[in-house]
Amino acid sequence: MFKFWIQKHDYSTIEKNVKSLDQLVKAFMNTKWEKEFDSYEEDPELEKDCPPGFAIHNDLDNNKNGILLYLSPIDKEFTFFNLSYKITKRFLFFFPYQTTKFYNVQKYPINKIKNLFELALNLDIAEILSIE
Repeated sequence: MFKFWIQKHDYSTIEKNVKSLDQLVKAFMNTKWEKEFDSYEEDPELEKDCPPGFAIHNDLDNNKNGILLYLSPIDKEFTFFNLSYKITKRFLFFFPYQTTKFYNVQKYPINKIKNLFELALNLDIAEILSIE
């Protein structure tokens, strides 16, 4: 099962379960990003290290196939995204362990967001890694 959360300008979050791909797209598109970013920029008390955004995940910390896809809109046409995902490595060729890798795309078209969400929900990491 996947969940999504919306990180607001003040770092508070709203988290919900995903029932469908369309619900996920609707939640992203209906978020008032301009208002969140204006509030983020105007608040002098906030550390500006993590802008408002939208994330979907399947419990990255406790799931061996865990992923977290975090998006932060740049403007009305493009979003930045970061994918965190698990891989298995080996220590001394014999001892497997899991580590988390990260992949960033600086400018992804918002009109293709449904495709990106679908890839994430299907755990199609290889296809997401092919996005430039």
